[in-house]
Amino acid sequence: MPHVDIKCYAGRTYAQKKILAAKITRDIAEIFETSEDSVSIAIHDIPPENWEPYLQACESASPEDRLILTECMKLLSDEERQIVILHAVAGFKHRETAKLLELPLSTVLSKYNRAMKKLKNHIGKEY
Repeated sequence: MPHVDIKCYAGRTYAQKKILAAKITRDIAEIFETSEDSVSIAIHDIPPENWEPYLQACESASPEDRLILTECMKLLSDEERQIVILHAVAGFKHRETAKLLELPLSTVLSKYNRAMKKLKNHIGKEY
């Protein structure tokens, strides 16, 4: 029985979480060759003020990586951060991200490109 535990910024609507869970459930069931009924998904909202302590508790990133990630994420608006994480980290297509966040595709594309430019400029200057 596969289980997926998702941590994300607080603020997603029930409908957005339901769409996310359905898409992940479908893909996990296909990859694991099991029924969708056997997949469980847990979505945990993390308030923005608790995000940094959460990242520090993660064992998969080095302290330096966590520091860089935290500083970079502070450069982005909440919406930009969500779009970047859904696309670049979670692997959602821009069209799926737009549907999940209930935004026009053109807005998602624009905000993603703007956010990536911010990150590249910041990383290029700092590192």
